[in-house]
Amino acid sequence: MTNRELWTDVLNRVKPTIQKAHFITWFKDTAVVKNEAGVVTVGVPTMFAKGWISAKYNVKLLQAMQEVDAA
Repeated sequence: MTNRELWTDVLNRVKPTIQKAHFITWFKDTAVVKNEAGVVTVGVPTMFAKGWISAKYNVKLLQAMQEVDAA
């Protein structure tokens, strides 16, 4: 699975749980930039976005990533 496919699968899992405007605002310019040894690094456009996504969506993203990994 490519990094793009991985991130698409994760986002497809969290998208229904997030308001459309929030999803577009926070996730439109994100991507998996590294995936090695079970550690996934997600690139975001700004440090502000990093803090917001980490604070608000960390648990959802982690759960979705685990679901994708188990599938």
